[in-house]
Amino acid sequence: MKLFKLFKINDNKGLSIVELLAAITVASLVVIGCGAFMVSASKYFSRESAETTMQEEAQLVKNLLNNVVVDTQLAIGRVTNWDADAADGTMVEPQPTLIVFGKEKIFFLGYDAADTQKMYYMEKDAKDVVNRVTLEGGGSKLDIDRTAVGAMKDWEPLADHLKDFTITLDRINKNARIFNCTMDFELRNRTYKTSHTITLRNNILDYNGDVAQIYSGNNTLDPTVTGVYITPSNIALPLDGDFKFESSVSGLNYPPQSVTWAVEGDGSVPLSTDTIIDEYGNLHISDMESCQSLKVTATSTFDPNYVGIAFVPIGSLNSLTLLPTAKAVPDDEGKYNLGQTVPFQAILQGKYVEDKSITINWSVTKLIFPAVGTEGSAGYQEEQIFQSFDDPDKGDVDGKAEIAKYVRLTANGAECSMYISPQARPGARITLQAIANMGGKTQTDNYTIEVSSKSAGDLILYTDGTELKRNGMLRVRATVIGFDNEEIEWSISNNYGGRVTMPAKSVSGQEIEIRANNALDYGQKYTFTLTAKAVASTNITEKTESRVITIKPVSISFKENPVYVVVGQPARVPVIVEGLEAGGQNATYRVMKYVRNLVSPYYANGNLVIAVTPPSGSQKLPDYQGSTIQATLKNVGTVTGNLSIHVFNSNIIIEGYNYCYVPVPGDKSGLFPASADNESLPTNGSTRTINGITYTYYVNDSVPSKTWGIMVDTPGGKTLRYLYKSGKFELVNK
Repeated sequence: MKLFKLFKINDNKGLSIVELLAAITVASLVVIGCGAFMVSASKYFSRESAETTMQEEAQLVKNLLNNVVVDTQLAIGRVTNWDADAADGTMVEPQPTLIVFGKEKIFFLGYDAADTQKMYYMEKDAKDVVNRVTLEGGGSKLDIDRTAVGAMKDWEPLADHLKDFTITLDRINKNARIFNCTMDFELRNRTYKTSHTITLRNNILDYNGDVAQIYSGNNTLDPTVTGVYITPSNIALPLDGDFKFESSVSGLNYPPQSVTWAVEGDGSVPLSTDTIIDEYGNLHISDMESCQSLKVTATSTFDPNYVGIAFVPIGSLNSLTLLPTAKAVPDDEGKYNLGQTVPFQAILQGKYVEDKSITINWSVTKLIFPAVGTEGSAGYQEEQIFQSFDDPDKGDVDGKAEIAKYVRLTANGAECSMYISPQARPGARITLQAIANMGGKTQTDNYTIEVSSKSAGDLILYTDGTELKRNGMLRVRATVIGFDNEEIEWSISNNYGGRVTMPAKSVSGQEIEIRANNALDYGQKYTFTLTAKAVASTNITEKTESRVITIKPVSISFKENPVYVVVGQPARVPVIVEGLEAGGQNATYRVMKYVRNLVSPYYANGNLVIAVTPPSGSQKLPDYQGSTIQATLKNVGTVTGNLSIHVFNSNIIIEGYNYCYVPVPGDKSGLFPASADNESLPTNGSTRTINGITYTYYVNDSVPSKTWGIMVDTPGGKTLRYLYKSGKFELVNK
């Protein structure tokens, strides 16, 4: 009632139009005010939440650094050339940012700037990651086993949203032990920057890649033997037998693997003088040996307290019998069908023949195809014999390869399965052989089976795949069982106006290739029917096969992503076009996301070429990332791919020049050596001219660690000095 009185509403008359509009207006103002308040509160909460998250992550990093850096016992170092000295010249993961060495533990801290912008952490026992490496010419050194360290992305995650992370160790020496790091975080358009300085408590080394310098004196990681093992540890061997044993020495810090071999009898009778083992572990048992068993030992030459033992009972291999197993099911004539698998077993007789170390070699020694048909008639074939030894008359350098076309063996110890291919002619005879070896003493047996001829005359089609791709090829082969050389007549339906084709000159023979051309539409499926018919044999039923042509969607990607573009220099990134066999050569490319000073990219020799022109005046280009590349492909249309383009900023603006580019070491500009180490620096005072600007090197050899940089004369007569420091050039005079 009060509401009605407020708007002077008569209960009997209802609301007028004016009164209703007034009520709606008041309600709208209330709703808008509440909505604005909620949006403002949500934005404020998002900003504060991002700020809190970044501060918490920064504190986690600081706490970890305090724990591992403050009480560092041996050494600490910022790593910049972890990949540079890989033994085989390849890139080695990970690329840690910081390594802290303790007497028992080594701590690794890594910052993934290029990919995830995350920080990772890992700790390892020093004995597990520091090993001893043999040097060329003799001697050894301690080194970090990077395989044991593992990839950085497999470490423990420590912080996210880290846009930049730098470490300064320049003041680590006996008098000033200062560690400083700077962290830049970015989350939801909010940034947070913080720095952390630590005063170290111990006199430590500045790690320069020399692990031996760190672990010296009482801290030397000398090899330690924990055991010696012989493989096999138990094997039966016959009289007059031979066998080679292998040894391995386990322990810490890669102990030497050399051992001293010895053999002794069981003590029942003296050991024969002809039973010996040489320095390489080759054992020979005399044919006059009277001992029932032998003991072979391998003693570590580094630590003789550790010995490996193998026991050798003296056995015999008296016979071998080869038979199909109970799972082999022949037909009522005792023959086997095409496409059937026949399992066999080798039955051994002798002493200790159950030992699994007895080796059995399986092979098909002979495959005989009988004469088929009547001589002079279509499809007639002479008898053919394939043997496992070389057959020069057939031009076969290895008869086993010829047999493998028709028979496949799968062996495991004393068991073997024989698969008879449908291409093996009916009536063929196959001889399987097994040779058992016990210390050089062998036993051999053969078994011959015959292939049933009941399926002769069947026509079988084989293909090398199930789908035909656009602009692709599908190979099809036909076999008439019992008539390997039978002429085949091919035909195809649903060729979609000639877009699915067979060879134009000849569509006969046992094998053809079917092709689909570029005229097929993308994103569609096509089905065609292939027919094969035996030409000479009228009693052979023709066969048809249906296959599907699948047109894959086209996509583009890039082998290098992101691509780093140095201002003023072209960058080439390989283009990968999926679903288009012809590649990307008929494509035009453009960048969908705006990047300042980026020249339109173009395709050349399999690469997308990208270039950024220098800015005008005294401007510098910022970094750009996350661009989308659009490609227009012939007969396809436009497709897109994501490519991060990072503008490499190492530009120095010099007074009087519109633009002066100074590359850092490693960018292949030719101004500086690729490794930028002290040994390969140029001579002090030498010059080099690039883009019309002369750079003069200055190298200071008077300090323990060399300092170096460049000098550039401005048109105004001033000489500017730039010091190379931590991967950057810093102006040291103005």
